[in-house]
Amino acid sequence: MEMPCPGRVGPGRVGPGRVGPGPAGNGITALVNETMTVSSERGPVPAQTEENMKNQAFATIAMAGALTLCHPAVAISQGYPVKPIRIISQFTPGGPGDVLTRAITQVITPSLGQAFIVESRPGAEGLIAAEQCRLATPDGYNLCAADSFTVSLLPVISSNMKFDPLKDMAPIVHFGFLSSLIVAQPSVPANTLEELFALAKAKPGAVTWGSWGPASSPHIYMEWLKKERGISFLEVPYKSAPFAWQGLQSGEIQVAVFATGPAAGVVRAGKAKALALVNPARSSVVPNVPTLQEAGLPVNVLTWFALFAPNGTPRDVIQRINAESVKGFFSNAGLVDKYLISQGYSSASPTGGTPEAFAEFLKQDRESNERLAKLTGIRFDH
Repeated sequence: MEMPCPGRVGPGRVGPGRVGPGPAGNGITALVNETMTVSSERGPVPAQTEENMKNQAFATIAMAGALTLCHPAVAISQGYPVKPIRIISQFTPGGPGDVLTRAITQVITPSLGQAFIVESRPGAEGLIAAEQCRLATPDGYNLCAADSFTVSLLPVISSNMKFDPLKDMAPIVHFGFLSSLIVAQPSVPANTLEELFALAKAKPGAVTWGSWGPASSPHIYMEWLKKERGISFLEVPYKSAPFAWQGLQSGEIQVAVFATGPAAGVVRAGKAKALALVNPARSSVVPNVPTLQEAGLPVNVLTWFALFAPNGTPRDVIQRINAESVKGFFSNAGLVDKYLISQGYSSASPTGGTPEAFAEFLKQDRESNERLAKLTGIRFDH
């Protein structure tokens, strides 16, 4: 009878090796002989019975070997990990996602007994790292750090993406949501979002809005506000967020959207004005800044960071990494405050939750991004 996987059990082949006597089966033969020796110590064994026992021993050991070949995850995950774990990261070194990834992995390294090696592969909107992750061996020693743009948004606004992260990457643990601030240059005659809208309506296309290219979060929010409120801004694209920040400080642009953590300090110093918070709830970092929801503009599309694995990675390995992350990092209020809350992150569900909760969230997040793409008409073909 053939097994439901490549190879045969019996005197034929199991995968690339032989089962039974022969040059490639000497290890199994020795094990069978050892079994027979133990049995014979109990007394004389008739020849026919001895032959039957040998056949049964060969069959049992062959079946065990076949099961290991058919289900390699069983063998892989036992004693995991036995060597350092690589994380293929799409984040630029020193950026918010990179800092959070390294903080979490450093915390759980002692409990796992192996180090994490973070390999930064930024570029191509996260696709370089995602593609390497998809093709990596799913053995638990290759993990992936990615964000919402690559996983949830890009697949619905790009027509030439060659794979789907929801199908090719397995969720492990959600790191948190990165809240953002809509900020204005101090000279702008608007102190609230409504005042900014009034200014933009009075002077269509005159208020400058900084972004860092098509499909960047500032561009998305600008297009969304245009559709929701019929407001027209003049977009000024920069190469990256730091350049856009310099543009705001110099007065080249009047409005932009930046991560709450870095922007909050500048706002407190009076070098920029915070008009609204892009987050479901107010942040303790900027407690007096109202959310978009409070302005009657509910938005369900938020930037988030997370850890994944190539599809096919043993399930118990995923559960182990998740459990250690939750126990070592997300259950520690001091660490959560230091790396998440104080930096303007939101730790709303499914942050620090189970892989199953994260997987369910990913489905809903994809649907939200599909609605946003349809509403704004945003396309991004790289």
